[in-house]
Amino acid sequence: MKSVPAGVAASHPATAQAGLQILQDGGTAADAAVAAVLATCVTETIFTGLGGGGFATYFEVATGEVTCLDFFVAAPGLDGDAEPGPMISVDVFFGGLPQVYSIGGASAAVPGVPAGCGEVHRRWGRLPWAELVAPALTLAKTGVPTPEAHARTLDSCAPALAYGEGAAIYTPNGKRLQGGDLLFHPGLATALDALAVAGPSIFYTGDFAPVIVDAVRGAGGSLGPRDLAAYAVLETHVDRATLGDYQVRARHDLNRVVDTIGALPADLSRPARAVGLAGRCATRGGSGSATPPTCRWWMPRGTPA
Repeated sequence: MKSVPAGVAASHPATAQAGLQILQDGGTAADAAVAAVLATCVTETIFTGLGGGGFATYFEVATGEVTCLDFFVAAPGLDGDAEPGPMISVDVFFGGLPQVYSIGGASAAVPGVPAGCGEVHRRWGRLPWAELVAPALTLAKTGVPTPEAHARTLDSCAPALAYGEGAAIYTPNGKRLQGGDLLFHPGLATALDALAVAGPSIFYTGDFAPVIVDAVRGAGGSLGPRDLAAYAVLETHVDRATLGDYQVRARHDLNRVVDTIGALPADLSRPARAVGLAGRCATRGGSGSATPPTCRWWMPRGTPA
């Protein structure tokens, strides 16, 4: 199999550096991916955080096996002892067009990121867990500069992010974060330090579980201890499609990317018949691989860029 140079793609330089550092320290692609994801919970909180969720697609070089883990957030309701209150509707503008977002405690779901990162590390990691949390912990102690692109996104999302306690983070001293301004979350370093020592279970059955429940319910949500304790990372079906000489493997997502690729004509050299763009991000590598997560985009030849 053809080897490729290692690389880390991210929307914040500090995120990419976290993954790269783990590779240089001898970690696997999975180790690097976990470190980078945890770093995003410090550097890219306009988009994600420890309370979020996601998916991981992993390619094992030695066997050719592709595995997709689903650690998206889960809707609460297992405890059955609390009714969620009303959500708060805010208008968020993308491209000048409003979208209604519902926020507040009732919108809070069971977090998946800690459990998902832990499962990726358990299956395919090599370095000690605490070493993967270390880059994020270091960043959380000081905060990070806000990239210009993140600041522009914040301009759109501020009604949802800078609401309530979020105002002190994203609009410190009443001024919205601009490119180059410091993004800092008080208390995040404490949470990451505990995560490094106790592992992901601290969010689900450990010391942080009652803290999460109390915070969400205090804000009108219904998330309870059973919701947290029952959370599990799932394996989801991996679809495949042929693109030229390549096999594309990925989960079946809402954008139906694999279906779209599969519907493309076999001859992609004819622009009149092939106009489209598809992309997929995947964690690639095996237990002995140093290949990090990669994102690849394909554009049929002849399609205007």
